[in-house]
Amino acid sequence: MNFTLRQAKLYYHLLKGEELYRGWKSQHDQAAGLGALTELALARCTWELQRKFVAASGMKANPLIPSPRPLEQRASELAQAITRDPRSVVGVNIAGFSFDSLEEHLMDGVTGYILAGPTGSRAVVWTDEAASHSALGRMAGGLVWSDELGQPILPGVLDLYSSPAVVDAQGMPAEKLFAALLESQSRPCDSVPEKRR
Repeated sequence: MNFTLRQAKLYYHLLKGEELYRGWKSQHDQAAGLGALTELALARCTWELQRKFVAASGMKANPLIPSPRPLEQRASELAQAITRDPRSVVGVNIAGFSFDSLEEHLMDGVTGYILAGPTGSRAVVWTDEAASHSALGRMAGGLVWSDELGQPILPGVLDLYSSPAVVDAQGMPAEKLFAALLESQSRPCDSVPEKRR
C-alpha cells in the first residue's frame, strides 16, 4: 500500500509539472514556470523516498519507479530560456528561474530545494529523520505553508517527516526566503505531538 501511494504521488508530481511547463511554454506564464520547478522538487523528494522505501522494505521484485529526468530537462530549458533573453526577466529574481539544493545548508536533518522565478520564490523541505519532524518553526512575513498537494498546513500540524512542505514566498527574492528558513530553525515551532501513529 505504501509503495502504491508513493507511486501515485510521484506520477502526480511528474504530470502536473509537465502541464505547468507547457503552460509556461505556450503562454509565457511565469507563475506556471515556478510551479513546474516546484513539482520537480516534489517529484525528486518522492522519488528519493520511494527508492529508500524499496531498499528498506525487502521487496522481492525490482519495481519500476518513474524517473524525474524528463521534468529535469524541462527545468533546464526554463533556466536557459530566461537567461538567453534577460529583457524578459520581470520581477524579484532578476536572474530568472533557478533550482538549488538546500542539502547541508539546513540543520536538524532537514533538506530540500529552493526555487526562484520572476514572480517570487519557493522552498520544498522535508526530513527522513523522525526526530527532526518539526525542525522548522512557523514563519511570518507573507510566507504561505502548504503540503505537497497544495493544501494549507494548519498551525500545530507541521510534520516534515510525514510529507514535504512547500513554502511559498510570492514577491520575495530567493535570498530572503533562504534567510527566513535559517531563522526559522531557532524559533519555537508548532509541532505535532511526540507520540506518532
